[in-house]
Amino acid sequence: RLWGGATNSGGELQIYNSATEDSNVDSWEFEANDFLQLGINTDEDLFIFDSTGNVGAQSYLPTGLVGHWPLNDGTGTSALDASLNTNTGTITAGAGAWSTDSPFRHSYDFDGADTLIDCGSDSTLDDITTLTLSLWLKADGLGEGSQGRLFSKGWFVRVQATEELRFTNFYSGTDGTWSSSSNELTHDTWHHLVLTYDNSDAGNDPIFYVDGQTITVNEDATPVGNPSSDALTSLIIGNETGQTTTF
Repeated sequence: RLWGGATNSGGELQIYNSATEDSNVDSWEFEANDFLQLGINTDEDLFIFDSTGNVGAQSYLPTGLVGHWPLNDGTGTSALDASLNTNTGTITAGAGAWSTDSPFRHSYDFDGADTLIDCGSDSTLDDITTLTLSLWLKADGLGEGSQGRLFSKGWFVRVQATEELRFTNFYSGTDGTWSSSSNELTHDTWHHLVLTYDNSDAGNDPIFYVDGQTITVNEDATPVGNPSSDALTSLIIGNETGQTTTF
C-alpha cells in the first residue's frame, strides 16, 4: 500500500510506504506541477491524508478494469496500460505524434490517415458482454473517409457527419447500429465520452454520455442473431484492423 499527505504549508504531496507519516520509512515528495501516475500493473491502494493525518480519500484500481490507456507517456511507440492486465498498446504513428494539448498531461494526435494504437487481443479484452468505454476526445474533423473510429474490436465507435456518435456491435445475422442526434460534439473542443452496452439481450440499447450527461440514442439497425466473437481481433484505438478508418 502507498499512503500520502500534504505535509507542509507549500502544499507538497508526500507518499509514504507506511500507514503513518513516519520519516523513518521510504517516502517520495511531489511538488507543484509534478506528475504522479499510479497503477502501471499494480493493485495497490492509495490513501490520501489531510494535514492533520486524517484519511481524506482512498483510491483502488478495480479488477474489472480490463484496459486503461491514459496516453500520458509523451514519447515513444508504446501506450502503457494502467490497468492490472499489461495490455500495452503499440503505436503506428504515420504522421501522428504525442501532444501536450490535453485535459491532463499528454494526448496523442492522430493523423486521419495512418495512425493507430494496437492494444492486442488478450483474453481480458475478448468477447466482453457488458461493455463500458470511456475516453476524452477533441475532434478537428471526421477522420479518414469521414469514418474515423475512436475504438474498434467486435464493435466500434466513431464520429460521423453532423457531429453524431455512432456505435456498432457485430452480430451473426444483422449488426446492431445506434447513433446519437446531431451536434452532440463541438469541433476543436475536449469532450468526455462514455458508452455502455450489454449484448446479452439483442433488445438492449447502448447508453451514451457526453460530458457527464446522457444523450438521445436512435436505433438505426436492430441486431439479429448472436454477438460475433472478437477473440481473434485486436482492440484498436483510433482506427480498425484494416487501417482504413483512422481518426
